[in-house]
Amino acid sequence: MAKYQKGKRLMTFVVSMAMVVTSIHVPAFSAEAKPAAQSVKIKKPTTSLLVLKKGKTYKLKAKVLPAKASQKLTYKSSKTSVVTVSKKGVLTAKKREMPKSP
Repeated sequence: MAKYQKGKRLMTFVVSMAMVVTSIHVPAFSAEAKPAAQSVKIKKPTTSLLVLKKGKTYKLKAKVLPAKASQKLTYKSSKTSVVTVSKKGVLTAKKREMPKSP
């Protein structure tokens, strides 16, 4: 009879431990998403008008806010016949053209 009681206790212990182990919740690991950019601040040039001679270049400097947001920027020229811009924000003047007055 003592052997039966030891076996019953052991089985009860094993079943209760199995229930504890299966009830533990382990959260899934995932990459934390960065917050969306709220604004972009142009640090250079500090003026609203930049004059470049044909063939000259200028590197734009910008800052994305908040700082925890992805710092990846996409640059695009609205008039590629006048100025092109690289993936890194380098402007290259293609030809001379005067801006239109507002």
